Amino acid sequence: MSEISDTILNNVDIVDLIGNYVKLKKSWVNYSWLCPFHNEKTPSFVVSPQKQIFKCFGCGEWGSAITFHMAIERMDYWDSVKSLASKYHIDIRQFENRPQQDADNKDQKQKLKRIHTLAQEFFELSYTQSPDTQKYLEEQRHIPKDIIQSFGLGYAPDNWFALLQFLQKKWFTHEDMQDASLAKTNGNESYSFFRHRLTIPIRDWQKNIVGFGARILRPDDKPKYLNSAETVLYKKSDILYGMHTLKQHITTFGYVIIVEWYMDVISLHKAWFPIALATCGTALTKQHIRMIKRFTDTVYFLFDNDSAWQDATQRWLKVSYTHGIYPKTLTLPAQYKDIDDLVREDTDPKQTISDMIQNAKDGFVWTLEHSINVYTTTDPIQKKKGLSQMFELIQHMQSINMQNDYLEITANAYKTSSTILLQQYKQYSKMLPKREKNIKKQPQKKRETDKNLLSVRLFLGDFLKKNNIDMHPQLLWLAYIYSQVQSYNTMPDIQDQETLDELELWRDNELSHLESTEAKAKRIMQIVFPEIQHMVKQALRLPSTTTEQKQQLLTSMQKLIKQ
Repeated sequence: MSEISDTILNNVDIVDLIGNYVKLKKSWVNYSWLCPFHNEKTPSFVVSPQKQIFKCFGCGEWGSAITFHMAIERMDYWDSVKSLASKYHIDIRQFENRPQQDADNKDQKQKLKRIHTLAQEFFELSYTQSPDTQKYLEEQRHIPKDIIQSFGLGYAPDNWFALLQFLQKKWFTHEDMQDASLAKTNGNESYSFFRHRLTIPIRDWQKNIVGFGARILRPDDKPKYLNSAETVLYKKSDILYGMHTLKQHITTFGYVIIVEWYMDVISLHKAWFPIALATCGTALTKQHIRMIKRFTDTVYFLFDNDSAWQDATQRWLKVSYTHGIYPKTLTLPAQYKDIDDLVREDTDPKQTISDMIQNAKDGFVWTLEHSINVYTTTDPIQKKKGLSQMFELIQHMQSINMQNDYLEITANAYKTSSTILLQQYKQYSKMLPKREKNIKKQPQKKRETDKNLLSVRLFLGDFLKKNNIDMHPQLLWLAYIYSQVQSYNTMPDIQDQETLDELELWRDNELSHLESTEAKAKRIMQIVFPEIQHMVKQALRLPSTTTEQKQQLLTSMQKLIKQ
């Protein structure tokens, strides 16, 4: 299947598409109705949300969302693809007139699949030769051998070059290893990206290994998790860890549990709940929700007992509401900090988790209670902040009836008139679309520029907070110039949490493998300097920048370059 077909099918839910033409009726895990392609009195037309295909057992017509659209609209392939792309807001310009690039990507995908498979063999073999890692998983984490094997848990040895030497013998180059995010470079020397870590293969729907997650074994190592970088094979917004095992269990359970990390997925498998999924170090995306909707509309969020994931719940609810899913939240018993603690220490973890599911709270109600605890209802300013938080969630709901129901719940919680609250919500709603419309109007080029500039804050700002900048004259001058250009209002204001998550992940992957502060400072300089140059040029072009200010900026840049 071509990449453009993959993109269309990953973004178009077949039940949603066919439902625009046929009055589908839920029948167990599938949908059925009278076939639109021939006359019949008894329904023989079936749509599978899990397999994302349709089949008529009367006339034999079958296929994917694209096939259905071609047949129902009497279009050829390209016209159908363009029509679906327009309907579902998919940008397909990147695929036009690039047959050679498509061919190269196909070859690259096959190469990446092969190198990841071999890397997995290496990690599994290394695990059998590492008693300490076996002791950690089997005795400390109490993970049974059958689960270790089924999830392919392995070990990246504490060696800078062992994996590279293994892959070289299989005729892969250092460039191939870097493309697969298995190797990094320092000058002209390549070294293994994953070292002395538990390795966790990440698989797609077809069970192909597309990347790796890796967890520390020494408590003092940082960061706790490392993830493969994105490749043509591995798009984190399209992958959920655990998805390769979901299909064989979802019919039995009928729901999914979204958790924080890969090990949480494995812990739930230990407790006989093999329907857990985790994002690969990113925020929950619309593609994730669309994939989940193929199997079920019943979703539970289960996070650690900390404020960071309480905030994440609110962000992820907005994405879910936008696409018609209303998750519930599971609350861990207070004595456990995470699900792994519960599974290891509880006398009957299966029953405890079943009770948690039975007592799950509606995600909105959970957030409302959390909001009232944070923002006092007696202080007018605090109350406004709390209501704005709830209004933002309601705004993302696609059903007017659902919005009205949750406004009523909010009014009761705040002990206020539902009529007054409705007026406040309408006032809030008038402002929100304007703000979102303005964001969407930004040219793509400008948004990318803003994203690049935002990376300066994350790389430079975070580093200077944690390290002694006097040891790094270049970074000291960078920080000084950065403070200057900020005053000219040249920096963007990006509030998109998904962008922030993506950039933070990039920063961590760039710096985490560097041992010394000097090496990190050098890498930050390489990343940040071009953006600082761009910011200075932008400031110099502003009419509001005085001649004296321009001279000051140019002098600072000269001193930076001389360092």
